[in-house]
Amino acid sequence: MQLLFIRHAESIGNWEKRILGQCQDKNELTACGQEQAQCLSYRLKTQFPPPTHVYTSPLIRAVQTATILISGLTEENINPHMIQDADLQELNAGILQGLTWTEAQQKYPQLCHRLESQLTWIPIPGGESLQSARHRAQRFITRLLNQHDNDSILWVITHGGFLPYLVSALWGGERVLGFSASYASVFELWIEQTHWFLRDENQYNSQLWQIRRFNDSCQGG
Repeated sequence: MQLLFIRHAESIGNWEKRILGQCQDKNELTACGQEQAQCLSYRLKTQFPPPTHVYTSPLIRAVQTATILISGLTEENINPHMIQDADLQELNAGILQGLTWTEAQQKYPQLCHRLESQLTWIPIPGGESLQSARHRAQRFITRLLNQHDNDSILWVITHGGFLPYLVSALWGGERVLGFSASYASVFELWIEQTHWFLRDENQYNSQLWQIRRFNDSCQGG
């Protein structure tokens, strides 16, 4: 099974440095974001086999990215079905969603001071817990591996904040390791699905589960 995790391209809210979370306002791709997605579309079409299935977050910035990626395939008469899955949404940032950090500091100074002054998790009113994000990542990964076989080629378009949770859920770690994901970047993983649910020595066989690309993007940063 080939699995591509893909971060969406740049949106208006990203460019304005807003805390988007699951906010739909200012969620459309910028002109630069559209170029990023077009660049990735060409790379996927020329360097990768076509997908059997395409999954995307239902947030506009992800759907627009997925649509552009798929448009590169329709020119070759390849028409994979795009499946919107709510479990792929970005983490919900509650009352901070849609705000820039400066706006958030002005509106919620005490909360922002706490967020700036400590590394440990602080609940944001109306927001999502980290455990909840980890649980929905696990739910999506489990569903994916149960519904698809070893011949499947899957594209999964999601968000920079949620990608570490997906990777953690895939590898089964109790901790979520943070990393940065560039806009329109690809994380390519290969999984021997026929062995995935077996509990034997092959769990530790690195030939069966491989990371082949990590944060690979057209813009290189």
